[in-house]
Amino acid sequence: MTVGSKRKRNDLQGIRGLAILSVLGFHFYPNLFQNGYLGVDQFFVLSGFLMCMLLTRSQKLPIFQIFSEFYIRRFKRILPLYFLFILCTMFALYTVFPDTAIFQNQASAGKALLFVSNRAHTGDEDYFEKVCVAKWLVAKCRGCEVSQLRNLRELRNVAVAECRSCELSRSRFGACAQNRSSKRP
Repeated sequence: MTVGSKRKRNDLQGIRGLAILSVLGFHFYPNLFQNGYLGVDQFFVLSGFLMCMLLTRSQKLPIFQIFSEFYIRRFKRILPLYFLFILCTMFALYTVFPDTAIFQNQASAGKALLFVSNRAHTGDEDYFEKVCVAKWLVAKCRGCEVSQLRNLRELRNVAVAECRSCELSRSRFGACAQNRSSKRP
């Protein structure tokens, strides 16, 4: 089989179909499909298998050609539908939705066309600080009763202050120094 052959494997299409059904079942009937989210994992495994299969078929090609053909195929498959979806959304915006939604959605569509995030960034966002705060709260509140946790906002502010002073709060894999020291014997 050559690199450019278009033969589809029905067994892999069946696995893909089961993955889609399990995810849809999980979203629409969560009590019946409690583990339906595993369909996403099926997609990851299937994607890895297909990537390895594509790479083994094209071993004799130069590396630049392998990557360029791979991304060209993806762009040809994904971009037309992506732009069609944005066009249909804009059409629905002007025909179905109220006028109050037009300005915000026009801006979002423009950002989507440029592949830029349409979510407003705030200066108060720091992922690793939030992880540190969560770890601090879990460590402090373990064993607490509900009556002790009435003023959660104040407790959160204390956690933020302590984690901001923590040198490791911005480290990807580090925990707060206080959490580490509290676990020492």
